[in-house]
Amino acid sequence: MKNGEYSAAVCTEVTRLLTEERERQGISENRLAAAAGLSQSLMTRFKRNLNNPKLDSLIRIALALEVDLGKVISLAIRNVEKGKATDSAPTKAKRSKS
Repeated sequence: MKNGEYSAAVCTEVTRLLTEERERQGISENRLAAAAGLSQSLMTRFKRNLNNPKLDSLIRIALALEVDLGKVISLAIRNVEKGKATDSAPTKAKRSKS
């Protein structure tokens, strides 16, 4: 897999895992968009793979879902490397109080 294809596959898998987590938590796209400070249309573009989310957007979404973005990215990489982009999203992470 070429670098561009690999990074695109990881981005797609991260988006899929975050969408799965949103659905698992029963949060609507509108509610997540509002909680993350992003537009509903941008969230839809991410979900449909029309745009790759920027790191800032991923951080906002992960914070709104209370998941550890590092774990999501690690899982996405493992799934892509194993050729199976279907593992379950990680459950809620405890955020450290900084």
